[in-house]
Amino acid sequence: MLDKHGVEYEEAVEALLSVPQSERVASDDPNERRYLARGRTDAGRRLHVVYVEEPGRRARIITAYEPLGRKARRRHGR
Repeated sequence: MLDKHGVEYEEAVEALLSVPQSERVASDDPNERRYLARGRTDAGRRLHVVYVEEPGRRARIITAYEPLGRKARRRHGR
């Protein structure tokens, strides 16, 4: 899913590690707890990273993408 959004795995990890807190988001699976982190890469690229916490203080990255600006959100109906 990262390739689909033009994000390298390393960028997603950098953005995830740059955020002290994340918020819980909805998941299709009621047993899965997904989170959204809004962070920046070391190069300053803003990314939203969706991940699942795994045992042992690990995270499995589901996807990462650049957030849309206000104009783009209006254009896409979001």
